[in-house]
Amino acid sequence: MARSALPPPPPDGDDDDRVHGMPLIRTDHDDAAWREVLFRPWSPPGSTVVRPGEETGASARGSFLDQIRCAGPPGCALGRAPADRASGGPEEAPGFAPGDRASERGPERGGGPGRTPPGTPEDPRRTPRGFCCEQATLAVRADAPQTVRMRLLVLGGTEFVGRAVVEEALGREWEVTVFHRGRHDPPAGTTVLHGDRTEADGLDALATGEWDAVVDTWSGAPAAVAATARLLADRAGHYAYVSSRSVYGMPTPPGLDEDAPTVEPAPADDGTDYARAKRGGEVAAQEVFGDRALCVRAGLILGPHENIGRLPWWLNRIARGGTVLAPGPRELPLQYVDARDLATWTLDASVKGLGGPYNLVSPLGHTTTEELLTACREVTGSDAELCWVEPEPIVAAGVRPWMDLPIWLPPGESHETLHQGDVGRALATGLRCRPVAATVADTWAWLRSLGGEAPHRPDRPRLGLDPEVERRVLEGLGTQHAGRRSGPEAENP
Repeated sequence: MARSALPPPPPDGDDDDRVHGMPLIRTDHDDAAWREVLFRPWSPPGSTVVRPGEETGASARGSFLDQIRCAGPPGCALGRAPADRASGGPEEAPGFAPGDRASERGPERGGGPGRTPPGTPEDPRRTPRGFCCEQATLAVRADAPQTVRMRLLVLGGTEFVGRAVVEEALGREWEVTVFHRGRHDPPAGTTVLHGDRTEADGLDALATGEWDAVVDTWSGAPAAVAATARLLADRAGHYAYVSSRSVYGMPTPPGLDEDAPTVEPAPADDGTDYARAKRGGEVAAQEVFGDRALCVRAGLILGPHENIGRLPWWLNRIARGGTVLAPGPRELPLQYVDARDLATWTLDASVKGLGGPYNLVSPLGHTTTEELLTACREVTGSDAELCWVEPEPIVAAGVRPWMDLPIWLPPGESHETLHQGDVGRALATGLRCRPVAATVADTWAWLRSLGGEAPHRPDRPRLGLDPEVERRVLEGLGTQHAGRRSGPEAENP
C-alpha cells in the first residue's frame, strides 16, 4: 500500500491533538518523519507493532509516531489520514469499509466473529477515555525519540513518592496539576490546587478540570479515595493508587504474587490500620474506575526526599564514623524500590492504561545488606568500621529490627514477607530498578543539600538506634565478633 507524503503536524493546542478524550502523541519532529500511529491491519514495512500494555525493546516513549489510523466507529477522526482530518475529508482510512470494526473483521484482519465493538452501548468495557477500538495497535519506528504529553493530576505531590511522580512528569513535559493541603511547596512548573480531603468541602478545587491520568498517594481512611474517585470518574482517564504490599497481611510466604489473599478493607472512615486502609483505598478506586484503576503495591521505598528516616538514618550514622553495629547476615537479600523508579513505572503504566494490582519492588536479590551499608560508607567518605553481628545477639540485646535498625529484618517470616516478594508482573511491564549505589549516592547528595537533617512525617515514629544503646551492645559483645569487621582499616573475612 502506497503512503502519501506526510503533512506538517498540527500545532499545539489544535483540536486535532485530542481524540476520544485521549491525547495523541506529540513529537519534536523534523521534515523527514514526525508521527506515526497506525492501527491494525495496516502496518508499514519495518515497523515494530506495539500493542497497548506490551513491553518492547524500545518503549513507546522512544519511538516516532506519524500518521493516525483507526478501525474504530464510523466517523472516528482517527479513521482518516491527517490531511483529511484537517480538511474534513473522507471519514474512513484507506482500506477500511464504512463501519469496519473489530467484530466485523475476519480473523486474518485481527477481528473475529461475535465480538462487540468497544464503544457501543452493549459493550460494558467502553470507558469515556478508552481507545475507540479494542484491536488498536501502534506501529512505530524506533529511530528517534518522542514524548507522550499528558495532563496529570497528582493528589499530594509535594513529598517523597508524590514529589517523585511530579518531577518525573515534569521531566516528560506533561501538564501537571498538584492538589494538596498547602503544607509544603510543590515542584516549580505545576498548577497548584489546595484542599483538605478530610474536610466536607475539601474537594471543591477539583470541581472542574479534566485529566488524562491521576496518581493518588493517600494512606488514610478510604473514604477520601472513594470521594475523589467519584468526583473525577467522568473527567479522568486513568486512576493510579499508590498502595502497599502490606495489603497481603503479615506474615506471608516467600514468592507471593498479586493473586494472593489480602486483608479485609477498612471501613470508609477508618484509617488507623495501615494495611486495611490501603486495601480500602484500592477497593474504592476500583469500584469507580474499574479496569482503569491501577493499584501500585509498593514495598520498601527509598530514595531522595524520603521522610520516613530509613536510608537517611543509615547515611548519617555511617557518616559519623567509628564502629557501626552492622546487622547480619551480611549477604541477606533486600527488596526495595527507589521512589523515582516507582514514579517512572507508574506514569508509563498510566500511558499504557494498565489496571489491577502490581507488586512494585526490586527483583529478589537486587542488593544485600552489605552492599547497602558499604555504599553508604563509600558515598559519605567515612572511615566507619562495620562490625557484622548475627541477628540473635542483636535481638537478645533488645534492639528492634526495622525500627532501631531501619530496613533490616532478620531471616524468618518478616523477612520473607518484606524482602522476598514476586515482582514478575511489574518487571514484565517495564519496571527497571537503578543500582543501590545510585539510590544511596543521590539520597546522600539530597541530605547534604539540607544540612544532613531529613524531613520527617509527623504521623510516623522516629527510627534509628540510640548511640548509647549501640555503644552498650557493642561493648557487651566484647571481642566475640572482633574478626567480623569491614572498613578501610579492617580485613574482610
